[in-house]
Amino acid sequence: MIHFDEIKDKVIEYLKSYTKSTAETNRLYVIRDVYGRISIFIIGTVNLEKLKNDLTKITGENWIGQIRSISENHILYEEVSKNVEKIEYNIYYGERPLVKKNWNYTFNDKIKENAKIITFYSYKGGVGRTTALAMVALQMARKGKKVFAIDMDLEAPGLSTILRQETGIEYPQYGVVDFLVECEKETDPINMDEYVYSVTSKELLGMNGGELLVMQAANLSVDNYDNYYNKLSRIDFNMPKFYDQKNPIRYLFERINTQYQPDYILIDSRAGLHDIGGLTLFSCSHEVVMLFYGNEQNMIGLNYVLPKLCNGNIPFYLINTPVPVLEDAAREEVEYYIRNSFLALEKSGYFDELPDLYDESSVHYPLNIHYDVIATNINSDSRLLRLLTQNGDKNIYKQIADKLEKLQNENEYTITLTKNDRKTILQSIEGIIHSETPSAENEFISYESLKKYFYPLKEYKYIFDNSKFIITGSKGSGKTALFKVLNCDKYAKAMAEYIGIPTNETSNVTWLAGLDASDAFPDKSNFRAIGPPGRGCRDNRRFAPPCPGCLESGPPPGSGG
Repeated sequence: MIHFDEIKDKVIEYLKSYTKSTAETNRLYVIRDVYGRISIFIIGTVNLEKLKNDLTKITGENWIGQIRSISENHILYEEVSKNVEKIEYNIYYGERPLVKKNWNYTFNDKIKENAKIITFYSYKGGVGRTTALAMVALQMARKGKKVFAIDMDLEAPGLSTILRQETGIEYPQYGVVDFLVECEKETDPINMDEYVYSVTSKELLGMNGGELLVMQAANLSVDNYDNYYNKLSRIDFNMPKFYDQKNPIRYLFERINTQYQPDYILIDSRAGLHDIGGLTLFSCSHEVVMLFYGNEQNMIGLNYVLPKLCNGNIPFYLINTPVPVLEDAAREEVEYYIRNSFLALEKSGYFDELPDLYDESSVHYPLNIHYDVIATNINSDSRLLRLLTQNGDKNIYKQIADKLEKLQNENEYTITLTKNDRKTILQSIEGIIHSETPSAENEFISYESLKKYFYPLKEYKYIFDNSKFIITGSKGSGKTALFKVLNCDKYAKAMAEYIGIPTNETSNVTWLAGLDASDAFPDKSNFRAIGPPGRGCRDNRRFAPPCPGCLESGPPPGSGG
């Protein structure tokens, strides 16, 4: 019996000797089709019958497909000559797989959008890929970036269980699976808001104006598993449309870019040699984060996937996870990893000059995520926050985010100030202050003064949140300045537009200056309409409406206004 693994070698070996005895101008394209049979397409003059008889004797007739002559003008030439490698002489070889075609095809035309698309990939499950993506996404948002995280692990989704909605807020009803089923049936551009939600926790996002948007695989909290299966079973990633240049996945990213314009799109891919992995890695990704563990099972995958990324010129970052807690076990595991990654890259011809095996700045040397019991069950924002903030600037997820961060804009630069420079700057600042009391009451007295002197921050997005109606803070924290902003309808709406609030959310909004001495000053009935009276202002509850006593007698001493 002859085995599948032997067919290619036997055919190629015969053809090498065969081409020596025929005209050197002949070109032979050897294609293994979707059924595993060998077909040969020849440009030149060959005795086709003899060639077929000889190969049949070597392999058996069931392994041999078409053997025919074609020209460069033939309708089949383009198909048989693409995605082939030159073996020797004038022999070219190519595979035509039945499934997982994207693992053998690299798109030359990457998605041309502002967002950098980064796939998080692992060969085996259980290495913390989804957790790493969620943590890196939050670290990027804490740097002030706009990040879009998408769950493409469709058979085992879980990103939305880590990046949660706030308590009491429902998830969108739809997700990636819905989009892929529906996108070809829609004639108008799809509104992504039906599929996407935002992470809103300021503790997690930080105070630099960053945003984190999430597209779940599906809403399994409302979508029973039978319905999910019915939709998922209608998505065949081996259909020609999914390895076409304009496949539905690429269309999804184009819609995300158009509607949200994020800085980064992070993809949680499927583990193993899955069709989704091949599609996201080679069709869409500008960079790849590869998560492996230093054992034999994981290194088998690394030795297969890493050379393909090298051949496709796709930048990658290696992550070793989870590194064992015990020191001796950790040393052994890391050693095994770096030796395998070094050899895989050396074999692929990646290095122009071989680095030292233990050179931590070399691409083969991974960043290490050590085992952390907190990461095994992230069931609350407090656990997320602990993972985000532990070890400060040495936080491993922050280090990964730093590696992935875009280069600084060309107009960003660093200067060194002399003593005279500082004096000049201070004098300039002094000139800006145009009153004896540079407080918000005197500084921001008109639309023009707000426009000239008030500095709008992206972080002020929260003041346009309809669910919030009282802004609290200690003395000097800027409450009065924000009060002045909201008291100037024209400036407030202009700032909302600058921050990115949709105009339809502010066009019909009127802000009442609750503590301003004007004809529009609300009376006690207004506050009773907002919420039940009787809560004392001194109970320090967030968003609690003022009690009637405070309205009559003014704020209590030390309340900060």
